[in-house]
Amino acid sequence: NEMGELTPFELNDFSSKDDWDHSGVCAFSVRQSNFEITSQTHDMCTVDFSGEDEFNMEMGYHLKPSIGIDGKHCICTKPSKKKYFQIATTDLQDAVKRNKEFEIKQQQDEIKQELQRQLDADDIMNVPKDKIIYLYQSDFQHGTYRIRESGTYIVMEDIVFDFNAGDINDPFNPDTNGWTPKANQHKIYPGAQSYRDAYFLGFWAGITIETSNVILDLNGHSLAMSDAFYYNQRWFTTIALQSQYFLPGQGPGFFGATPTFAQHIVIRNGILGQSSHHNIHGHYSHDVTIENIHCRDFETHGIQFNGFDGITLKNIEIGPSSTKVYLRGSFGHARNLLPRLQQVANAMKEDDEYFKLTEEDKKIKFHGRKEAVSIQDIHDDLKLQLESVFKYVMTGELPKFDGENMTKKKWNQILDTFYNPSGLPHGAGMYGIFLNTVGASVLTYNLQTSTYSNNAVLDNINIHDLRHAMTEFIRMGVPNSGSIYLNALHGCLDARDLLNDIEDIGKEGYIPTYKGNILTDATIAMEYFSNNWDILQASLIWHDRLFPWAMGTDLEALGDFNIGCNGDAQVHGAKGLTGVRVDGVNNVHIKDIVIKDITEETPPGTTLCGEYTSFDRDCVGKCGGHIRQKEPMQVGFSGHNLQGLCLNAANNVKVGKTDIHNLQSLYGLTYGISIWPSVDIEFEEKVYISNLLAGVDYKEIVNKDDNGNIIFDDESQDENYPNRIPEVCGIRVVDEYYSDTADKIYKSTVKFSPDADQNDVLIANVDGYKTCYVDTSVDDYYDNNRPPKYSMIGAW
Repeated sequence: NEMGELTPFELNDFSSKDDWDHSGVCAFSVRQSNFEITSQTHDMCTVDFSGEDEFNMEMGYHLKPSIGIDGKHCICTKPSKKKYFQIATTDLQDAVKRNKEFEIKQQQDEIKQELQRQLDADDIMNVPKDKIIYLYQSDFQHGTYRIRESGTYIVMEDIVFDFNAGDINDPFNPDTNGWTPKANQHKIYPGAQSYRDAYFLGFWAGITIETSNVILDLNGHSLAMSDAFYYNQRWFTTIALQSQYFLPGQGPGFFGATPTFAQHIVIRNGILGQSSHHNIHGHYSHDVTIENIHCRDFETHGIQFNGFDGITLKNIEIGPSSTKVYLRGSFGHARNLLPRLQQVANAMKEDDEYFKLTEEDKKIKFHGRKEAVSIQDIHDDLKLQLESVFKYVMTGELPKFDGENMTKKKWNQILDTFYNPSGLPHGAGMYGIFLNTVGASVLTYNLQTSTYSNNAVLDNINIHDLRHAMTEFIRMGVPNSGSIYLNALHGCLDARDLLNDIEDIGKEGYIPTYKGNILTDATIAMEYFSNNWDILQASLIWHDRLFPWAMGTDLEALGDFNIGCNGDAQVHGAKGLTGVRVDGVNNVHIKDIVIKDITEETPPGTTLCGEYTSFDRDCVGKCGGHIRQKEPMQVGFSGHNLQGLCLNAANNVKVGKTDIHNLQSLYGLTYGISIWPSVDIEFEEKVYISNLLAGVDYKEIVNKDDNGNIIFDDESQDENYPNRIPEVCGIRVVDEYYSDTADKIYKSTVKFSPDADQNDVLIANVDGYKTCYVDTSVDDYYDNNRPPKYSMIGAW
């Protein structure tokens, strides 16, 4: 002003003409970033020629826009010709880095403000408000991210797990140990490069939460395994709420004696992608909320909680399941046996106890083979086979058939052992959600339990596009003992790989002889040359029988044996595909749930174990199904069972609005809702069940009489076991069941809330070879002239 003082004037869209001269030295004013651009020079931008009659350029008409208010756009001028500038590469890189750091800082500030607002509004648990950790891809380069301090953890970008990545052209190089914990990481990953403790089977989780009061916010991003890591690490959970995969005394080895568990946890806002087992898994979890999460591309479970108290799942989408499971369970076993073989081979070269052996003594000759082989020979052959099938799955490239190391015949044998052509999950069971009692429950179902989980809410759940096709393994064991022949990973040595002419078991004059493949050879050879318990573990049984028989020096040494079916590569009992399973839980509230477009594609169970309903552990020869399968849930072969919502040993279950549709099993039963023994359930709202198909392709194997009519298992002594007549039910209720094992009757009750009744259960378009009310092919939904009530109900 006239006194020489600086007086600020704010210029904006509403400034008058009298204010225009106060723009000073500034050649712009701030305007909206979407202001229409017409200027092509700076002068055109800073001068409004439309006002020349009253104001000219010298007077400075500086009200045209120049810089957008969101910092992204310079909207003052738009030159008609491009201008080029030279800048040093390092300067450009520095500028890009500064810009990235600025963007990250902006993102973090915005997230922090929003988080602070939520914490202030919701008072979420006792999460420390000043402990905020931002997670980037760089935090996941070298292994599992272990959360062991309370706080808020925010994912800032999509994360691909590719821990300690190896070379796909040399994936099993012992010097690099790609995709596994390094020996020098043993302090943070106990069990690294050893055979016990939490990480002895590799990086088993992407993120672990091992403490209390944690918010894990995916912030709209995804977590998933890379393809190479996915095929190498066959036991994996995207997010685990504990410090080790299995509880002490469970699982294929010793994982630790003092696990820690998570409580007061929130996981939210993102996508959990490719995983070789679970997306979310927890033992003894307390007060956990999972919200706004999409689980997909998993092999066994979207979400599983065992032994919990207080679980809320809200706004959850689950599906589709993985369709890239091109390696069988035997590949995972072999991948983990490979370093054990090398360790035994090294010991035979270096340890004093082997010095007295001749070179021939350091080899083993299997029955029917032309040459004896060493442990190193077996290791190198196994490594070659694993590398060839791994590369084939990763790149589609076939091995080179040189006529010596690789032939087409050998390649076909490799595919038979390690390759799964369907690409579908092939374990004993698969679940969208599994709410469980204490422990893994991989063998069977519960009729009751002394260790119930408590309090679960499932709200707005959408489960869809799950597909499953179990690969059945036949185990071989010793009668009256319960012992079976396993590898060091508790994996099944398939009787079809151990025995020649397995179909002739039980016939007069049958003498079992050793057949063998690379996996059975490796297991037997390790046992033969080593007594190191850390290496051998579960495989240490019945050597006095096994060795002379497998080597052909005494074919009668094997003695009596039996075989059993209805299990998978890990000897888990077959359970098929289930949308939601609740087993051993008190107080469950399910509302607004959709289960749709689910297909069970498991082929018929093999008849090599006889026409069984269960297993006879005392018998010799073909002795039936799984050693732990349990009626009425598992009768005969149960790998192709399909259940939308499965309840057993569950109390105070309340079911709100439910929509289950488009479920089909190609060869087995299909139930919309199955209510097994010891269930107390109340329906509160409408239940819609439609388009259920059982036995879509069953006609290929069905037994028929001389007139071509189907032989139903409940009207003829000529039963169709182990593959039962495919039964379809909207709702299958076993309201009373007597167990001769427990000498006890288990009962279930079905009720309706005051605001609902049986008319709120609507069932349409269900089709199979048998329904809950059909005793013959002509009964057509009626039993003794009594029509079904609100559902199809049958007593076992």
